[in-house]
This record gives sequence, C-alpha cells and structure tokens, in this order.
Amino acid sequence: MRLILSCLVAGFSAILLAVPATSGTETSSPFSVNAIVRSRTSLQVSSSDLRFDVSEATLAPTVVVAFTAAARAAAAADVVLSVEALRAVETGGVAASPDLAVSFRADDGHTGTVAVGVPRVVGTWKGSGVRGGQVRFTLHGATAMGRYQLPVVFALSAP
Repeated sequence: MRLILSCLVAGFSAILLAVPATSGTETSSPFSVNAIVRSRTSLQVSSSDLRFDVSEATLAPTVVVAFTAAARAAAAADVVLSVEALRAVETGGVAASPDLAVSFRADDGHTGTVAVGVPRVVGTWKGSGVRGGQVRFTLHGATAMGRYQLPVVFALSAP
C-alpha cells in the first residue's frame, strides 16, 4: 500500500516538475485517480487451546478467551471473527461421553456450539477499527472428572 502511494506521489511530482512554469498564466486540467485499498486484519487471542478442568461431574466448566481484533476495511464492509475446533475434545484418558459438547457466548451476544471443521461466527462489525472482547466457552456432557482440551483456531476476515 505504501509502495502504491509512493509511486503515485512520485508520478504526480514528476508531472508537476515537467510542466514549464509560465508567468502570469495558469492552466488547469481535471484528472482522476483510482486507488484500490485492500482490507487488512490482525488478531490476537489469549489462548487457542481450551482447557477445561472438571472437578465435579455436575458442574459445567468454563474457559474465557480474550481477543483484540483490528481491521482496515471499507466503511460498509463486514468484519467477521470466527472460531473452529481443530479436532474433537481430548479427554486425557477419561472415557468420553457421547454428549460432550462445547458452547460459546461472546460479549456481543453471539452464541453457538464449536464444531470440528466448521467455522462459527463469534463476532461481527462494520468497517475499520480495533475491537476487544471475550468469548466464554463452556464444556457440556462431561461425566468424569479430569482435564478436557479442545484446540481451536480463531480467524478474522474482511472482504
């Protein structure tokens, strides 16, 4: 992007310097410039490995992931934050329940269930800016005590 702007400035400077100055008269001519600004994103998350410690089978353990998302996009463009499980919940040798699931609730109200290979939207907004927040993940269906892990990947996209 900086290279494109530098080239445009250098080109305009060369045109202006190449036009001879005449005393007492001014000439002007219209011209148009088209620039394509591509979107750009940056994402930081506090963890991509959800670790649930189940000490009692009756409690649903929770993990909170904080994020900072930045995007440069057109004013009306949708910026989307999503999460996806990389594989099934790892039980660490504990017998897995068939009802094992991980749900989420984001600060902005997005809710859902994390799935392997299926991105789920956890946040959206319009246009450029920096957003921060948290996503709360809850493990459901754990029938035995132990540590359960779920590796996830977060993605930030803008058209």
